[in-house]
Amino acid sequence: DDSALITMFRRSLKENVKDELIRAGIKIKSLNNLIRTSIEIDNNLYKYAIERRHNVAP
Repeated sequence: DDSALITMFRRSLKENVKDELIRAGIKIKSLNNLIRTSIEIDNNLYKYAIERRHNVAP
């Protein structure tokens, strides 16, 4: 049972990743699922932040 590991992993996530997991209503089926989904969300948030920095007019 991964429930303890899932709990510990969730606690270590960035707040914005936690927010997106909740906002999207993603159901966590396993620790691996949580890890993969969290990485995907974090990568997307990072890409969006980079995009925003490049689109800001001085």
